[in-house]
Amino acid sequence: MIDFITDELTRSEFVNRLNKFNFEHGKLKISSDIVGDAISDSQRCLYWVWMESIRKFIRESTSYSPTAEEMHEYFKKEYLELEEKVILGKTIMIQPSIARLKIKAMAKYMEQIDLHCVVKYEFYVPTPDDMKFNAERGLYCG
Repeated sequence: MIDFITDELTRSEFVNRLNKFNFEHGKLKISSDIVGDAISDSQRCLYWVWMESIRKFIRESTSYSPTAEEMHEYFKKEYLELEEKVILGKTIMIQPSIARLKIKAMAKYMEQIDLHCVVKYEFYVPTPDDMKFNAERGLYCG
């Protein structure tokens, strides 16, 4: 069974309840990680590896040399919906920060970027497996 535990108190309560059970077959091994709403460090890291990889691909295949930050702004504008905010009594539309995305929203956003690269450029962004494979061989993937 997989369940999501969102804070330390919930995890402690869950473990305490399980420890009260008398298991017929010996000890029960429990492993848990706290899963929050904010994007994970691994998502953030992979995202910036993608921005750098896409930047390098565009630089090598065209005469344009964007920065990773410019690629970031391009994809935000392309795939993230503007947010309506009221500031000093005036309603304005702002581009959301990826830091405020939830884990699932970030995953969807990254899937859109991945698909964009394949369809538009026939370019495949590196996967965590690619990065691990290259890191094990002393190569930088990105």
